[in-house]
Parts: sequence; structure tokens; C-alpha cells
Amino acid sequence: MFMPYPIQFLLASSLLVSCSAFVGERQLVTLDGGHPETSIEVDGDPVGAGIVEVELQRDRSHVVIFRRGDDQEVRVIDHVWSIYGKLDALGSIVLLFPGFGLICPGARALEPLALVSTELTE
Repeated sequence: MFMPYPIQFLLASSLLVSCSAFVGERQLVTLDGGHPETSIEVDGDPVGAGIVEVELQRDRSHVVIFRRGDDQEVRVIDHVWSIYGKLDALGSIVLLFPGFGLICPGARALEPLALVSTELTE
């Protein structure tokens, strides 16, 4: 079956500018409390102690609290444009085609991927 070239171009362009739509909306992040007794909370919910791997939503920032005894350390995991989001933006500019992928959670990534408590290690 023959498909006209303009339709082939539109189909190929839509895939090139929406690769973020195929990326999951959660991302694995490693949290290291620096000591086995350091409890770790993410956004107010306890997730474990010591070293923990958690899956977090890509499209928003997260507050991480490390607690050991009476001491605590607060850190933030922020979201930035992922490589897929950057490619979607570039494809949207070059091809002048609306970037559907830019509104998907896959267009963003969490940074840093590994967070280590530095104040509570002793």
C-alpha cells in the first residue's frame, strides 16, 4: 500500500517530537543516609533507613529528610529537562511541528539521581 509522502512526513515528524511520551513517569533514585541508623523520609513519608532506592515522579520536586537521633538534614531533588525533553524541543523547532512530548512527564528527569547525607556521617 502506497502512502503519500506528506502523510509519511507527518507521521515520522510526530514520532520524532514526542519521544518523551514513551518514557515512564517515575524514576529510580538512590538515597544514602551515610549510616545504617539514619532514617529517610521523602515528601514526609518514611521510606527506610541506611541506603534506600525509591521510584519518584519525574515531573515534580521532592524533599528528602535524613534523620539520626536529634539531628536532621534536609535536601531537595529537583526536576530538570531530560534528554528526551531536549530532543522533543529541538525536533519541535527544526520541524515546526508541535511537541506533544514536551507536556509528558518523560520530558523531565530528577536530579541528582543519587543523594548522600553529608552532615550526618560520623
